[in-house]
Amino acid sequence: ITLDCNGATLQRVNSLSEALYVGGRSKVIIKNCNIKNYPKALLLFGSSDVSVFNNQFIQNNIAIDLNTPFLLLLFPAWI
Repeated sequence: ITLDCNGATLQRVNSLSEALYVGGRSKVIIKNCNIKNYPKALLLFGSSDVSVFNNQFIQNNIAIDLNTPFLLLLFPAWI
């Protein structure tokens, strides 16, 4: 699964607690996203082989919650 935000901004406007949730998945790529003003920008739960690159995490309480014991690859990102 690949999510390419292509520079779009995900900004919290309601009561959601996370912008992106990846649960029980493998081989996931998240790229080119601007995530702003969330309690948790990205929640990974029980997922493996997740790549996160070229994202900006702006004014979030937690940028990435690693609730997973598996491989996570982080590439240049502004946190």
